[in-house]
Parts: sequence; C-alpha cells; structure tokens
Amino acid sequence: MTPTTYLFEKKGRIVLESSTKVDKEELLEQTISAGALNIDQDDYGGIVVLTEPSQITRVGETLTKALGVKIERTEFIWDPKDNTKVDVPSPEYADTLTRFTSKLEENASVQGIYLSTI
Repeated sequence: MTPTTYLFEKKGRIVLESSTKVDKEELLEQTISAGALNIDQDDYGGIVVLTEPSQITRVGETLTKALGVKIERTEFIWDPKDNTKVDVPSPEYADTLTRFTSKLEENASVQGIYLSTI
C-alpha cells in the first residue's frame, strides 16, 4: 500500500472472451441481478464487468451459468475514483507518460503502476 491508495477503489474485474456474442439487454439484466457494479467494453471489443472484490467469483459464476459465456480472465484492479482523475492534455503528453511508466515497470522492485487519468 502507498500513500496514494485513497485515490483508487479496489474492484474485481471480469473479462469475457472477445468472441462472446450475447444479447446486450440480457447481459445487462444478468450482470445487474448478479451484483455487478458496471459493464463496459475494452479496447479490443471484449466485455468487462466490474464487481466488488468479494463478489468476483459469484458474479462470474452467475454469468457463466445464466448466459453460457466464457471468462477470459478475472483480476483485482485499483480503479481510479472519478473525482481524482487528471486530464491528459495532448497525445504528446500521453506518449511521455507512457514512456515514463514503461521505465518504471523495468525496475524489479515495482509491483504495479496505477494511473488516475482520463
């Protein structure tokens, strides 16, 4: 834990296989009834479901049984709180930030990097 933990919320993240084809209304209904916090699409078209950390297994199992979907992966993430997000003003700034975080990741003592950007 770091002194910046208060900027983030720990959540469960369920990523369904990108080949998943399911009715969006049914998916939304099942995720809500399973107790999910949010549903979204990732950059690759995969369906991402956010849950409370303690509910990740139950929500994943419910979606698998109810809809027959396959889960690509589950993980715990630190999701930035909306009121703490910082706007990245330009693509050049984003590139600089990406290079900086890449250098940090090369350090063996770094276990994870979490950004609070829009």
